[in-house]
Amino acid sequence: MNIWSKVLGRPRIGMNDNFFEAGGTSLRAVQVIAMIKKELKKTLSIVTLFECPTIRLLGAKLNAAAYSPQGASNAGAAEIRGQQRRHKTIGRRTRQLQLKEDIHVVKSG
Repeated sequence: MNIWSKVLGRPRIGMNDNFFEAGGTSLRAVQVIAMIKKELKKTLSIVTLFECPTIRLLGAKLNAAAYSPQGASNAGAAEIRGQQRRHKTIGRRTRQLQLKEDIHVVKSG
């Protein structure tokens, strides 16, 4: 969480906060990947951050990769897929609510 806080310039980041919804950009994603490599001695591709945009998902991915020579174990991979599905549903719902709010502002303005 400390790495994300530094890169995003936010004092508090939750385990389920989406990196990109919290102000992350592709440039900041590269910074996070570089800091993870430097501080945690883990090498990730930027694609991994797009696939696992929360600290919880990224942590599960790193842990699963640490225990399996081919990357994520079956149980770890299943956990990541489940969390990703839940995250996408929440993200989609947030975008829908934001769109409804934007439409309401336009209609009333």
